[in-house]
Parts: sequence; C-alpha cells; structure tokens
Amino acid sequence: MKNSENENEIEKKSASFFICRIVSIIILAVLFVFPFSMREMNLLQPELTSEILYPFKAFFSDSKISSLLLRISWCALYVIPFSAILILITIFLKKRHKKTVYFSLLISVTVYLVSTVASMITFANTARWFRELPPLVYSAFAVALVFHIVLIAYGIIGIKTRNQEHSEYKHLCTEETKKEKELHARAMERIQRDKERVKGDRDRTRKIKLLEKKEVKEYRQKKHRTHVKTKIKIVILLTITVILATFIFTDLRNYRMLTKQTVNNTGGNQAEQVAAIYDFSDGLSAKINAFIEGFKKTNSSSPFPCERADIITTDSTKSVFLETIDASTILPEFNVFSYTTAAGHVYKIPDAEKRITPQQASLYVDRWRNEATRKEPLYDRQNDTLKYIYPVTYTRKEGHKLVGFSVITYRREILSRPYFQAKVFIFTLSAVFLYVSIVITLFLADFIANPIIFLCGSVRKTANILSELLAGTTKIDPESLTFDEKVETKDEIKDLSIEINNIVTIVRGILPYISFHTLKNADRNGSRSSLTRELCFLFTDIRGFTTLCEGLPPKKVIPILNHYLDIETQIILNNGGDVDKYVGDEMMAFFFRAEQGNQCVQGGYGNTQGHARRAGKGSEGRNSAYFYGNRHKLRNCRIRTGRFFNTKGLYFYRRHRKPCGAA
Repeated sequence: MKNSENENEIEKKSASFFICRIVSIIILAVLFVFPFSMREMNLLQPELTSEILYPFKAFFSDSKISSLLLRISWCALYVIPFSAILILITIFLKKRHKKTVYFSLLISVTVYLVSTVASMITFANTARWFRELPPLVYSAFAVALVFHIVLIAYGIIGIKTRNQEHSEYKHLCTEETKKEKELHARAMERIQRDKERVKGDRDRTRKIKLLEKKEVKEYRQKKHRTHVKTKIKIVILLTITVILATFIFTDLRNYRMLTKQTVNNTGGNQAEQVAAIYDFSDGLSAKINAFIEGFKKTNSSSPFPCERADIITTDSTKSVFLETIDASTILPEFNVFSYTTAAGHVYKIPDAEKRITPQQASLYVDRWRNEATRKEPLYDRQNDTLKYIYPVTYTRKEGHKLVGFSVITYRREILSRPYFQAKVFIFTLSAVFLYVSIVITLFLADFIANPIIFLCGSVRKTANILSELLAGTTKIDPESLTFDEKVETKDEIKDLSIEINNIVTIVRGILPYISFHTLKNADRNGSRSSLTRELCFLFTDIRGFTTLCEGLPPKKVIPILNHYLDIETQIILNNGGDVDKYVGDEMMAFFFRAEQGNQCVQGGYGNTQGHARRAGKGSEGRNSAYFYGNRHKLRNCRIRTGRFFNTKGLYFYRRHRKPCGAA
C-alpha cells in the first residue's frame, strides 16, 4: 500500500511538473506573438490609424524613438523566447532546475510588463488611444499581470514553506483551531442536552439560550480574530494609498491649472495677433496672406498646433464701434470668410463655421469686454473643438470700428494632450508603485511580525506542556518543559524572549520539588479549602539505613539514596500514584484508588487506606497540601510502620517495628 501511494504521489508530482512547464511555455509564446502596444495617435488627422506594435519586431520597427529606456525595454523583450527555450530544455533534464525556471519566468514576465507600461506612457496621447487599442493587447497584458502575481505569490509561499519556524507555527495554529472547534462542538452538545432536559421551564430555557448565544459569540470572535501581520499590512498599505492619493490629487490639480493657463494664453495671444495684423495692414491682402503663410509654418512646430486660423468679416456698410456697443445695439451678420490657414481644404469646413450671426457676434463682444473671459475658449461639443475669438477692428478717430472676428480653432485633444499624458504618467507610476509596495509589504510584514509570531509559538508550546502537566495527562518530567528561543532580532522582542526563557528555566528547576497533586491543584487560585475523598497511602523507608550511613561518608551515601528514591518514585508514578514527601530515606506516597496501591505492595512495601481530607494549609503567600485521617488499618507489616497520635490537634508519627501478623 505504501509503495502504491508513493508511486501515485510521484506520478502526481511528475504530471504537475510537466503541466506547469508546458503552460508556462504557452504563456510566454502568447506574450511574444500577441501585440503589446500601439504608436501615438495623429491628433491633426484623426482619420489615420496608428501602427500596432508586436514584441518580436518592435525593436526593428523604427529608429526615431528618442527614449533610451523604451529602446532598452524593447530589446529586452527577446528574453521571452530564450526563457521559453530554456524551460523546454529543463523538461528533458533529470535534475529539476526549479530556481532557474522560476527566475527565468519572473524576469521574462517582468520585462514584458515594463515594456508595455513604458510604451503606454510614451504613446498614449489621448483617451482615443485606449479606445482604439486592440483587445488582444488588453488580453495579453491581463495574462501577464495575473501570471506575474502568481509567480510572486509562489515565491512568497516557497520562502515561508522553507522556514521551519513558520511551518511549526502554522501547524500549532491548525491544532489549536481543531481543539477550539472540538470544544465548541462539545459545549453546543451539552447546551442541547440541557435544553431537552429543561423543556417547559421558561426561565431555565431562557438562561440556556443566553448561554448558547454567548458561546457562539465567543467562538466567532476566536475564529475571526485578526493577526498582527494582517494589521501591519493594512496600516502600511493604507498609509501608502493615502500618500499616493494626496500626491495624485494635488499634482494633477496644479498641473491642470498650469496647463490651462498656458493653453489659454497661447490661444488668446494668437487670436489677438491675427486681429492685430488685419488692423495693421489695413485690410491689404498681400500683407495678410504673407502673415498667414508664416503662421502656418510656426504652427506646425508649435507644442499646441491649431487646426486652423480664420478671419471672418462682414459686407455690411454700417459702421459699428466697439466703444458704443451696448445691449440695444444691433450688430450685422459677419458672412465673409476672408482668410484661413486651411486654404486648400475650405470645402471641408462646415458653412456654419464660415459665418457669425448677430447673436454670436454680440456674445463674442461681451466675452471680449470681460477680462476674466477674454482669453477663455468656447467649446464646440459637436466637433469637439475649442475656439479662441478676438474682434477684428480698424482704428479710426471715432474709435475701433468692428469689421469682423479672428477665430483660432483647436482640437480639444491637442490642447488636453500635455495634461492627459501627465495623468497617464502619474497614474501608471502610482499603480506600479502601489503594486511594488504590496509585494514589499508582504515581506516587510513577515520581517516585523515573524519575531512576535515565533515568540508566541514558543510560548504556546511551553504553555501546552504546562497544561498537560496540570491536567495529569503526562508525567512530571522537568526536561520536557522547554522553551525554544527562536527570536534572532536584537530588540525588545529578543529581550522579552530571554526573560520568558529565564522564567521557564526557573519553573523547570522548581518542578522536581513539587508533587503531582500540588501541580494538579495549582489552578485553584491558592484556595485553602478542603476536600474529602477515598485515598490509599504508602509509607516506605530503607532497613538499616542508619547503620549504613554510620559506615560511609556523605558523598557515597547521597548517590545510593538518590538511586533508590529514583527507582521507587518511578514505580509509584507508573502505577498512578504520587509522592507527597521525602524524609531522609522515608517516602510518603498516596493513590486515589486502593488497587493502584496494592500493585506497589510487593516485596517490602506497606500501604494503608481509608478516608482522608486534603486541606490547603499555610500562609496567604505560600500554601501546602496536607492529608489528615483516622488511624489506618495495616494491610502489610513486613516493613517499618508507625501510628498516628492526636495531641491537641497536632499529629505525631512514631516509628516502631511490628512482627508480621501482629494485631
């Protein structure tokens, strides 16, 4: 049977060995073949599609990438096929290179995740980039992330498994959980029996129900108690999360305000500049066209290139001056699309954007008059564009004659690109930092909590030994009471471990001087109450011990006496008895049943039995257990025996020899 079980275990291990490696090779192949990113979107020409990037050809796709980190990460992607080949080779080797396989997988998946994240930070310039990203990219990234988490968890579990102290502590916790479950089951069975017994008695039934609720509540509290390690992890991760959230909120808020101010200044200044050149040239086409051509060249290299710049004028002969415009002024319609930087694509411009109605003109003038809104853009939801508008005027003696408006049109994606890229960068780094922090926290929590856990485990083992001694389920052996000092740190926990070890050492030194019945009754809180029960006493000593002592020096007498008492004590303990005291060569022992005492009465032992009363006697700080009883009848008289005499409440014992069979 054992051989068949071992063969089954070997087959299971071999099967899991091959399955894990084959699955790992398949995952690496998928990661290397599936796309992992995409180039940036063309914001000026949204109809164009971006190039999809694959790990096996990303490094050779384009040499114009300026980011050195990105180039290095793309080159490192070729670690993935090498790792797959290495794992494939290990399948056919006799020696199982677990560490080699593990670290090759961990490095390969980490490189893939780093390359994907670096590409996303570099190329994600608008929200549309994420929407148009192929689903295979998300699938491959999810597989890589889950596989990386599995590898990290496997490594942490492996480290804990190889830690003997941690394994012992887990085994101890499992045993205690089983004991608590058994005790709870017994308590519930007892409560159910009590319910059946007092059925019909409302008061007693109510008390039993309250007792049942209390028992269930206490068991749940024990079952769902939190551990020190869990609290450390929660505190560390909560602190990191709060710090990251605060950093993200404040940094993005400030950057958004700065970007908005910069963009508005740029757009507002361009609109004002176009309006000023129209006034400066006094409407001459040659000068305005020359300016438009120069504007197109500078716009192509601008960090915020506009979609187009337009000048829309009116054909009305009515003169309207900015200084005299009020709520009652009726403005003309501005219906002449005079100049634009998109000269070759005028047919693509909607007719609604080629003219300005009187209502729109009135709104533009009001916004221009307000300093707070002068450089604020107007958002066109339909076309997803932002327009900066400035009135075009001729300077005359009467004032500034309104002849039209300069309109600078931006795509919203272009103006929000710096803020969006900053947001992607900050959120990505925060997510990576949080992920790394979780991994580090798992190790850090072990580093902080393990000394406490190991100390707790050692204390529990020692407490269990003491409980067994007090319960009488094991014999009193000082050597069995040990304390494993496993704390290796140099801090207060180490000092506490040393102090506990010192206490256990003292207790271990005291144990030989304490009888079994004293230990068994030690949990009565020093009670001085008495208890009556049937006992069997045994009194023994060595014949001719005085004569023996007179002829030998003390150094030789003591080993002989110790040897004799060790043998006799072991016989008494093996038969369920306990030694009450030693008086020189005399020993007083007792048994809770006469049969146990009779088993010891062989070849020179004598015992007595009858009713005795155990009493706690002594001062408040120190108690001793004494046995009092009537005169006992002698069962065996082949050894020295004695009688009890009661004089004014005190008991004296006088030895004498009685021949066998004497009354």
